[in-house]
Amino acid sequence: MILETQEQRAALFKNLTPLEQAFLEGVDDPRGQASTVHILFAAMVQNHELFGIPVPTPEEVRHKRQVLKEVAKIEAERAAQGDTAFLDKETLCTMAEDRLRRERRGGGQSGSTTAPIGPIVD
Repeated sequence: MILETQEQRAALFKNLTPLEQAFLEGVDDPRGQASTVHILFAAMVQNHELFGIPVPTPEEVRHKRQVLKEVAKIEAERAAQGDTAFLDKETLCTMAEDRLRRERRGGGQSGSTTAPIGPIVD
C-alpha cells in the first residue's frame, strides 16, 4: 500500500508548476500536499481564470510564509513577556515585515515587540 501511495504521489507531483512547489514547501504531510495542490487549482487558479483575481507569485507565497512565521514568533514573545495588549493582524504583519527587512540588512532583531509608532519607511 505504501508503494502504491508513493507511486500515486510521484504521479501527482511529477509536473508541478513553480507556484505549486512554493505552496508545498510549507506542507510536510503527503495528504496535506495533495489537498494543497487540489485547493490551489480549485480555488486560486479557477478564480483567476473566471474573475481575474490575481494569483500570487512563488516568491510572494514564500515571503508570506516567512511573515506568518515571524508573526508567530512575535506573538510568542509578547505572551512570554505578559503583554496582553491587542494587536490586529495588520499591525503584527507590519512588525514582522520590519523585522524581516532588518534581518536581511544584517541589523538583526531589536527585541522590541511593541507596535510601531509611525509608518515604516523603507
